[in-house]
Amino acid sequence: MKRREFLALLGGLALAAGRPAQAQDSEARKRWESMTPDQKAKLRERWQKFKSLPPEKRESVKKAFERYRSLPPEKREKVRRNFERWRGMTPEQRDRVRAAVSKWRAMPEERRQVVRQKLERWRDLSPEQRERVRERIRARRGSRGG
Repeated sequence: MKRREFLALLGGLALAAGRPAQAQDSEARKRWESMTPDQKAKLRERWQKFKSLPPEKRESVKKAFERYRSLPPEKREKVRRNFERWRGMTPEQRDRVRAAVSKWRAMPEERRQVVRQKLERWRDLSPEQRERVRERIRARRGSRGG
């Protein structure tokens, strides 16, 4: 299952989360009835893909869903926004993000702390200060010939 399909399935599962079964049934029925035939077909397809996953992968999806469901609303919103940003990226942009995440994960914790501190300082700069920093970086790169 591709990451996009996984996230779409996760989103579908999230629709029914966190309510008693009877309320879920009632709300699910209302949502189902409000869906277009195309939306229903896509949801059926996702469900079939989920059911066809090997048991360990299905369990992994369920656990990810439970982790998502246990997040506070503001964190779930952040996940949703990040998902939307991801969907809007080109394949090249996604590759760059994957590479950056891999690099981050391979980084020793002490180095991560330094990077976090620099990021905090960057966020504290005004837009004008940030632009001056960018100009200095561009000038340094230009003077090195690269």
